[in-house]
Amino acid sequence: KNDIVSKISSYRDPFDSVSWQMIQKIPRQASVTATLSFLAELSQRKSVYSFLSVLQGIQGLSWKPLQELPDMSYALLDLEDPWIWFWMDYEPQNVRSRMHNFFFNQDWIVKDAFGDIILLEKGKGEKLVEPIRAPVGELLGKSVVIDDGFQLLNVYMGSDRLGRRGALPLTFEWKSVKDLHEDYQMILLLQKEGRNIYAHSRRIGYSILPTSLWPKDTYLKDRYWFPLPPLGRGEYNLIMTFYNRHTGKQADVSLWGSRGVQEGNILQIGMVKVP
Repeated sequence: KNDIVSKISSYRDPFDSVSWQMIQKIPRQASVTATLSFLAELSQRKSVYSFLSVLQGIQGLSWKPLQELPDMSYALLDLEDPWIWFWMDYEPQNVRSRMHNFFFNQDWIVKDAFGDIILLEKGKGEKLVEPIRAPVGELLGKSVVIDDGFQLLNVYMGSDRLGRRGALPLTFEWKSVKDLHEDYQMILLLQKEGRNIYAHSRRIGYSILPTSLWPKDTYLKDRYWFPLPPLGRGEYNLIMTFYNRHTGKQADVSLWGSRGVQEGNILQIGMVKVP
């Protein structure tokens, strides 16, 4: 019993550690909006806004209508916060419109990221998620098709060496080949010597622009910082598969040609090397 208690007491969730690090990167005098899990840590700051209130279109606890977005310099967000999805389901048209206005009508760029935990700041540069006119390059070609509804055109790995926090930057380029009305989940897997070492799930497009909001011929660039556990030395295959969140079924992955797809609708996308 004591051994179990000591193990629980000594356990540190890497997401908690990363969240604390991100908070320290926000200047104390800067204005910031945040999802609920971060508001307590930020509560002593002068200019703090609830991201949930932004989505609801209200002025905090006053419930007065929010006529325009306050001037915010930073945003610390858990994009899988269940309250985001609650309000998107409860009031989909208005909340999605406010979500679009927040992310695409302001100059937000990524300052730090770890999975679905994102720190944004105002500036010029690459967005977390952004529509694109056409893909650049063809690492995978135009042949990877998921459920005959959308295509994975490219995958770029930012580095084959792990960063200081064990986050592997990945960039995906997508195209919808028909109107999509369902959300899809991506399962990222690390394999070593044919064995599954680690699996991680994420929603394509985050809660910002999930696949259910993609009309036909949407081109999208989607960046993700894949959180990894401590890994021993060696080489790991990075593979992915897809699930339809509405049906709960694994998606069919087809490839025009023979390159890249394995049995079981799994796509190998690269190699992670740990020195």
